[in-house]
Amino acid sequence: MMSHDEASELLAVAALHAVDAETLAAIEEHATTCPRCQSELDSYRAVAAAIGNSVEELPEGCGRISPANCGITKVNRR
Repeated sequence: MMSHDEASELLAVAALHAVDAETLAAIEEHATTCPRCQSELDSYRAVAAAIGNSVEELPEGCGRISPANCGITKVNRR
């Protein structure tokens, strides 16, 4: 079983699914016995889900190379 310190350090990346399946299983196993880690993991997952749902689709043909592709006619440069 993963130690509290090991699990605690990996909660945020686990919420982003940026760990392998074995590590995720160990973190989730630890969280079932540790209310603090379970709460933090749940919070990180909520934030990750909110971020994932906050991105609007780009207009067709829009890219980073040319603002004109996005209908931008004036660019303010500072």
